[in-house]
Amino acid sequence: MRSVGMPLATSSPSSCSAIPSSSSSTWAKAANVPLFFWGPRWVPSSVVPQTVQSLDVMPTLVELAGVTVPDGVQGKSLVPLIRGTGGWKSRRAFSERRQADFDREPEPEPDAVESLSIVDSGYRLIHNFERPEGVREYELYDHANDPLNANDIAAEHPERVEELAAKLAAWSKWAEASRVESGGQAPELTAEERELLQGMGYAGD
Repeated sequence: MRSVGMPLATSSPSSCSAIPSSSSSTWAKAANVPLFFWGPRWVPSSVVPQTVQSLDVMPTLVELAGVTVPDGVQGKSLVPLIRGTGGWKSRRAFSERRQADFDREPEPEPDAVESLSIVDSGYRLIHNFERPEGVREYELYDHANDPLNANDIAAEHPERVEELAAKLAAWSKWAEASRVESGGQAPELTAEERELLQGMGYAGD
């Protein structure tokens, strides 16, 4: 079987969204999952170790299908990684854990943790911005050598925590500003777009 597998640092398909499952977290044991592409005509057999994001999947499939990736897409095509053609630049990977609205009613879970994480320069920083007593605000892990996040090294590398915290805060601010307002209207589909979506079973009459 010709396939490619790579660790995937999960991130919401859009800029920022709630993750409702109580088992979800920004620790690597939940955020790092394998990603597989299979297609003998398009995908060479290989294993790629880089950490990527779930929002990279769409532009990857679009490019593999021979279609131009639309402007403004947040993800980045993984085709250079899959085919080993070069041109790939490592990027920061983000993930988040938030309570969904239905978890907040009638009141939030008392022990729930809401957090953001960034993977950059070989480290994973987790910011627990909503947390019960006893949970540290920041956790830092060696992303390459501590895949299950068993050893928090934040106290040993305060300068790395400060650096990554600033990057994570900047991303969070951008993501919140990019959020689609609740109840907002999606752009009207053209007849061609609607026909294409209907053919794939995504759009009703």
